[in-house]
Amino acid sequence: MMRSVFILCFLLFSINCFTQAKVLNLSRSNTERTIQIKEHKRIKIQTFEGKTFYGRFTVIDSASLMIKQNLILLKDIKKVRQKSLFSAIANPFFIIYGSAILVSGVLVIGTGGFGVVIGGVLVITSIPMILIPAIVNNHDSGKWNYSIQIK
Repeated sequence: MMRSVFILCFLLFSINCFTQAKVLNLSRSNTERTIQIKEHKRIKIQTFEGKTFYGRFTVIDSASLMIKQNLILLKDIKKVRQKSLFSAIANPFFIIYGSAILVSGVLVIGTGGFGVVIGGVLVITSIPMILIPAIVNNHDSGKWNYSIQIK
């Protein structure tokens, strides 16, 4: 009995020790900053040919990865963007809500008087709601180097 429990524990722990984690390394060209994206995380990739791929990625080898049965070489990647499920749901909401606040702010500015101050505040607060979701987490190949690491 004790021997079978020992063998079972040994097998369970040895499987965990010998698994290899594959990550996509993004390293900044001019600094020491690196970002590691683990395999099977949701990303959005734009290639130099203009194609866009979105979904969970799988590492094939040290020079390529796959998203939804599409093979993508690292040298063909123009831009990588991390896309969590929350950001995929929340970003369109923030962009639409920010645009609505921007339009209402411009309309309030048009009324004149004290509306200029209120409208100005609305316009100023709406700009980050529109711009931040559009520009955050972009890793352009001109500034970032891409590599695959097997730990």
